[in-house]
Amino acid sequence: MLKNDENHIPTPNFWPDRKGHIPLAIVVHVTEGSFESAKDWTTRPESSASYHYIVREDGKIFQFVEEHEAAWSNGLVVDSKWPGIIPRVNPNLYTLSVAYSGTAARGPTLQQFLAMSSLIAQLSVTWEIPLDDLHVIPHNQIRTDKSCPGPHCEVSALRYFAGLSAAN
Repeated sequence: MLKNDENHIPTPNFWPDRKGHIPLAIVVHVTEGSFESAKDWTTRPESSASYHYIVREDGKIFQFVEEHEAAWSNGLVVDSKWPGIIPRVNPNLYTLSVAYSGTAARGPTLQQFLAMSSLIAQLSVTWEIPLDDLHVIPHNQIRTDKSCPGPHCEVSALRYFAGLSAAN
């Protein structure tokens, strides 16, 4: 989606294909640290972690993994509450990941919230992903032992504003 090299930060932590799957959902995350610490962590091979996109505190969007590739963002499935989970298939293969840098305790800044809404709208249009609670979800629906993206990140509001953006 982002074709600006300045906004693309390559990471070694991804699968170059989706093993026949396409993105069916968008998962919202928090990095639990600053943008710089998240960038440092996700570009290290030993972290085995990545996101498709991280939205910095000022609202600037950075792409780490191409959308046709699988980021390593969802980790293990733990007591999933998400009805869209596909049994015995790693959810990284059929999701896109959007993270905001910062902490769950604080939540996204207004700039991050607006940028994330716009990005989710674009992903929704590009991949024909519905903007509903089955297809735009918090990470903690896949892994319930995590609080990600936190109590101050209203995913329902992100879906609503993404819908307004996608309609224009």
